[in-house]
Amino acid sequence: MAIQHAYAKVSGVLENVTLQDIVEDALRMQGEILAHHNIKLLRDYGQAPPILVDRHKVLQILFNLLQNAKHACDKSNTSEKNIMVRIRARDNQQMAVCVLDNGMGIATEDLARIFSQGFSTRKDGHGFGLHSSLLMAQDMGGTLKAFSAGLGLGATFTLELPLTPKARSVQPGGQQNPPDCQLPFPPTSPADLCLPQKPT
Repeated sequence: MAIQHAYAKVSGVLENVTLQDIVEDALRMQGEILAHHNIKLLRDYGQAPPILVDRHKVLQILFNLLQNAKHACDKSNTSEKNIMVRIRARDNQQMAVCVLDNGMGIATEDLARIFSQGFSTRKDGHGFGLHSSLLMAQDMGGTLKAFSAGLGLGATFTLELPLTPKARSVQPGGQQNPPDCQLPFPPTSPADLCLPQKPT
């Protein structure tokens, strides 16, 4: 709660920070809950330069993504439940944060509308978390995309942000399997989705 209050006070302010710092704050907020649900948390951080962003918006997006990953793992039948957060530099202009889980996955027909307001794959979901996260990403000139190979095969959500603020992005959220966030081999089981990349 202290972290949430601290971020709320500076909402709307751009700061030069590392994504790793914001990700770690989000993980601290969710850590105890994930441990209580027997979900293993994995980190895979690449070299990342500082980025000028609204910390509060990035934190809120990551909080929503981690919550969704937790729910997906809760509903999965796999014995080893994993969530991985991966940070990658896309190029000299963009950074990406990927939240991967080996949970229940997303049906192909649901991927196209996963960011639509009011749509949720959960019976108790309100369909606002991902929609609002997409809007916040666009406000920062970024994108938010989803990928899943299907039900039972986990999911990957990727937040891409420019290193410096740009005009609001109008690109819709959608389906994508980001090259730097996917594994270079097809998963042999849902748990493989959260293993670190194998060297080539």
